[in-house]
Order: sequence, then C-alpha cells, then structure tokens
Amino acid sequence: MYTIQQVANQLNIPVTKLRFYAKEGIFPYIKRDSANTRLFDDVDLEWVHFAVMLRKTGMTLKQVKQYEQLAMAGDETISERYTIVSEQKIKVLAQIDELHDALALLNLKMDRYDKILKGELTDQWNPQTK
Repeated sequence: MYTIQQVANQLNIPVTKLRFYAKEGIFPYIKRDSANTRLFDDVDLEWVHFAVMLRKTGMTLKQVKQYEQLAMAGDETISERYTIVSEQKIKVLAQIDELHDALALLNLKMDRYDKILKGELTDQWNPQTK
C-alpha cells in the first residue's frame, strides 16, 4: 500500500493535485486506514497514473470522472471507454503534429540566431540594422 505522498513521488506530481482529484471524486475507491490516511494499492496506482495522463492530454476532470464511472460500471462499458480513449488519441496525435511544427520553427530561429552570432548573417528583424 502507498500513501498519497508516495504516489505523488512515484508519479512526480504534487500531493495537492492528488488531493484535489480525490476531492473531485476521481478516486472514489481509495481506501483509508484508521488514521484516515488515503492508501493506494498497485491497481489504484495504475489508475491514478492513467487519470493523470488523461489530464495531461487535455481531458477535463469531468471527462476523466465520466471515464472512471464507466470503468467502475464494468465490462459492458468497454465499447464506450474504447471510443473515449480512441478520440483522445486522435487529439493527442494532433497536439503532437502541432508541437512538431512549433519545434521546426524554433529550430529555424535557432539556426538563424546561430548564423547571426557567428557573423554570417545580420538580423533583418532588428530595426537598427535596416
């Protein structure tokens, strides 16, 4: 069993974020000990990791909670969960494409600045050099 601090350390996220998610009902099945400390087992840890990843991909807490409720409803919701994950994958792939475009532009800028720093080029965007 893991405490919320141990889960936060393993997943590299703030404890406050985990507590917030718990208060929002994202982890309704988490056990508590006699001191009312949240305890996570390996299955819980896997779910927390997945829920955090869904949030990082842009899914709202409401959507994560909806997914979690479907998962708790059982195997008859697998088709719905598959659709949710599939749609999120499409969104992530689009984000990756956008990030690749941004990275290419940053690389062009860096190459340009490198040439300027080496004296091979002047900065056209600098009003003082026009």
